[in-house]
Amino acid sequence: MHPDKASGPDGFNPAFYQIYWDIVHVDLVQFCRNFMQTGELPAGVNNARVCLIPKVKEPKTMGDLRPISLCNLLVQILSKIMANRIKKILGSIVSDRQSAFIEGRLLTDNALIAFEINHYMQRKRQGRIGVAGVKLDISKAYDRLEWSFVRNMMEKFGFSGVWIDRVMQFISSVSYSFLHNGEEFGCVVPARGLRQGDPISPYIYIIIEKKMNSYWWGGRGEHGGIRWMSWDRLCEVKEVGGLGFRKLKEFNVAMLAKQAWRLINNSNPLVAAIMKARYYANTDFLNAKLGSNPSYMWRSIMESQEVIKRGCRRKIGDGRDTNMWTSPWLPCIENGFLTSNAHVGFQDAAVDGLMIEGQKKWDIEVLNDICNERDKNLIQQIHVPCRKIRDSWYWLLDDKGEFSVKSCYRQLRGERESQDRGFWKKLWSLNLPG
Repeated sequence: MHPDKASGPDGFNPAFYQIYWDIVHVDLVQFCRNFMQTGELPAGVNNARVCLIPKVKEPKTMGDLRPISLCNLLVQILSKIMANRIKKILGSIVSDRQSAFIEGRLLTDNALIAFEINHYMQRKRQGRIGVAGVKLDISKAYDRLEWSFVRNMMEKFGFSGVWIDRVMQFISSVSYSFLHNGEEFGCVVPARGLRQGDPISPYIYIIIEKKMNSYWWGGRGEHGGIRWMSWDRLCEVKEVGGLGFRKLKEFNVAMLAKQAWRLINNSNPLVAAIMKARYYANTDFLNAKLGSNPSYMWRSIMESQEVIKRGCRRKIGDGRDTNMWTSPWLPCIENGFLTSNAHVGFQDAAVDGLMIEGQKKWDIEVLNDICNERDKNLIQQIHVPCRKIRDSWYWLLDDKGEFSVKSCYRQLRGERESQDRGFWKKLWSLNLPG
């Protein structure tokens, strides 16, 4: 949490707790424990101040103002503790159709499904049975949620009475006052609804880049802009002399690669099942084709297929789930596939066919018969685990083997190592006057 985040009614911002943690941590922990044990909150601790932020230069109606709720940090910490407890089980009780706020799922999963359904509906022109789509937009859903409904739903899901009481005490003890010109007014005690804090500001980067281009390379008249170096050079990382700006095309492909990575790992079974049935029923994503009449979303995801091939690798366990010819499993950044000629009858062979049965090590005689020198050397670099574990995917471009948009973007950009990294790092860290 940022140290300078606005404080609640008690006046303590995150910086206070971070700086004086050695003094306040005992009381803070005791506060959280007391609530979890007794279900009681001290009077006034769950109060919040509402600050109205103008959306326009001259606000005239309440619609021109954005309400921001300023809560006590104690309450935010307690809320985070409760959220961490409940999120561990949400995936097992919530439908696959719900992708937001569930660990391991992305909101974009539902958008992907919606695109595919819409694409199917637009293509359907024949048949006696028609299809229709209904778009539902529940206005102010958080504000309209009845507390009795919240309790009934938790009871239906089988949550314990103690946990339900804690949740209901937390959401029903809220009260609001309003800030205006630095003064506090009124006290509103709601009878329903949940507090929300959803910042909505995506996709503005394309506007920023357009403004930067017109300013830095305008080049005419009195307001022609600054004569900078080339855009490609500005998009280099700071450690090699650039300014670290992102190129939108490569960054967009990196974001799409994140969705492709989830398809490969089957992170959302519903999305993966739909895409596989529609586009690569008899193969996997790495060997999938664009196909006939593909949707916009599928065409977009396929733009990331090449970079995914370069970065993803199979981590060999027992070797049974990895095809030795069609899967990238060799620890080589240039090419993770076998380059040896596939022998007749071995096209569908798994990697475990290269191991000595029951001994968890490579069969050198088989490697000599099947593989060329390059493949043989790379295979022998792979450690075969002693325990019986299944093969899995890992990201070769990350030390921990985890996919990240950042590492994928750098691969797409082909970011180079520079002997001057030390110089540029020192330059950017200089404490110069503003």
